[in-house]
Amino acid sequence: MRIFVTAKDIREGAKSACEACPVARAIKRRVTCRVVVGMGFISFGLKSSVLTPTQVANFIDRFDGGKKVKPFSFLLDVPKQYVR
Repeated sequence: MRIFVTAKDIREGAKSACEACPVARAIKRRVTCRVVVGMGFISFGLKSSVLTPTQVANFIDRFDGGKKVKPFSFLLDVPKQYVR
């Protein structure tokens, strides 16, 4: 599934907050479960996780480091049971 991180996600996202960062906000619009975004993994609910795409990890590193970031999109393999 394609996930779109918007300018609003970036404005309202929190640094170093794995459930409230811009990426987590964007994913939450598309799923029905809790989302936790980390540099190495993205978890869905309590039992499913996928590797964090490199593009996403780079964005998180820049965002948390206070560097300027822009809206972007990425593909994410979301487990079907959590798709909205």
